Amino acid sequence: MVLARRVAKLEQDLDPEIAVVHWLTEAHRFPTMAAYVNWLVEQPESEHPLQRIPQQVEEATRQRLRSTYRDVRREVRRAIFDATFRVQLVIA
Repeated sequence: MVLARRVAKLEQDLDPEIAVVHWLTEAHRFPTMAAYVNWLVEQPESEHPLQRIPQQVEEATRQRLRSTYRDVRREVRRAIFDATFRVQLVIA
């Protein structure tokens, strides 16, 4: 029970770099990239990295800046860009 809350809290606090590291950790559990892609194809589209990571980063950014920063949208866009850029670096 406590572990589940801790994991939920960590996932809530994802910055772009950590979100991409979580994705890479997931991908490295498979013996080959082909095995990972085959598994990923069977998952809902919302679980695909270029769908899931920006959503996670957006939610974390909004939660972190909700009461401290006036232009949350700009920071959300920046965080999504940073995460997507890191994913593209890994893929390229």
